[in-house]
Amino acid sequence: MKTVSRRNFLAASAGLGVAAITGCVAPLQNPPLDPRIYVADNLRGQVVVTDVRLAPGNSDHLTFQATLQNITRSVLPVKYRVIWVDKEGVEVETALSTWQLVSIMPKDITTLRAVSPRPDVTNFRCYIQWGRS
Repeated sequence: MKTVSRRNFLAASAGLGVAAITGCVAPLQNPPLDPRIYVADNLRGQVVVTDVRLAPGNSDHLTFQATLQNITRSVLPVKYRVIWVDKEGVEVETALSTWQLVSIMPKDITTLRAVSPRPDVTNFRCYIQWGRS
């Protein structure tokens, strides 16, 4: 059996620790993952958009879903708004496109969701801002 000196053991352990830490932390996106997602400047470096999906739902209405991660050590109040657009890129007026408030716990992940108001909607824009005035 081969013995390992304390210095070699500590050096190897430190290397594994760095590899574990860098492998688990997602890089900050600047700009976000999807160009249809607009994150306010005062939230950059505090939230990371890790996933964005748009798919037809059960009723032919599109369903939007985005996953946000709070990378801070404090509760983060966030508000978001989804604007739906038709095939010409014209905004579809709807009462459903209001600001929604969510609080994301420290280091937690949350999912933002919205369903299009009409089946002829083809795309979206999502605005994410600081949740307090």
